[in-house]
Parts: sequence; C-alpha cells; structure tokens
Amino acid sequence: MGGKVLVFPHDVVYDEGLSVGTQNTKKESAFEMFDDGLSCEKVAKYIHETMENVKILEKEWKQNIKAK
Repeated sequence: MGGKVLVFPHDVVYDEGLSVGTQNTKKESAFEMFDDGLSCEKVAKYIHETMENVKILEKEWKQNIKAK
C-alpha cells in the first residue's frame, strides 16, 4: 500500500489535549490518594506513573496543603 500518512493540525491539537487531560486526571487522582494516606509506591502503581513523577506530584500536593 505504501501511501503517505497525512497529519493535519487539528489532529495534533486533539492529541495534545488528550495528553494534558490524562495528566490532569492522574494528578487529581494522586492528590486524592495522598489525602487518603496511600504511599508513593501504591500511587505510582494505580496511576501507572514512574516513582520520579509521583514524588514530584507528592511535593506539589504537600505545597498545596501548606497553602490552604
């Protein structure tokens, strides 16, 4: 078949929007899990993220707690 794959600008914007939405959902879920006292290891497992990223989320969550 050998045809070219056409990528239109609206396709790229849609894909980027999905990625941002997925990250926001993971962040919200992680914050709720931290509120419930779950460990970083469990949060990483449940939201399918690396420990490094979960540690960053935990730090942000702690900063949000202090700001309230």
